[in-house]
Amino acid sequence: MQSGPPLDAEAILLRFNRLIRSFNANNLRNTVYQPWEVQILLDIHACHREQPVPKRILEDYRKAARRQVEESGRSPMLLSEYLKRRSQVGRKSRVEAHA
Repeated sequence: MQSGPPLDAEAILLRFNRLIRSFNANNLRNTVYQPWEVQILLDIHACHREQPVPKRILEDYRKAARRQVEESGRSPMLLSEYLKRRSQVGRKSRVEAHA
């Protein structure tokens, strides 16, 4: 893992997009990762272990994480956080539809 000065939002987004593209292509050749990239990879693998995550969902996650980074300037949310929020929104919409 690489430690160093914090990255700006643009640099984070470039690294995040490369990470997701590499993961989707089963082509993780980078040998130096930021700590937040390692967390994201471990989280994606954990989510895949439970149930394979379709590429469509990973693309939605990438877009949501991009918005979050642009707004907060922090490292991207984890896939598990995105899936949890997504299921809560879906549950809330179903409840409101039946009310």
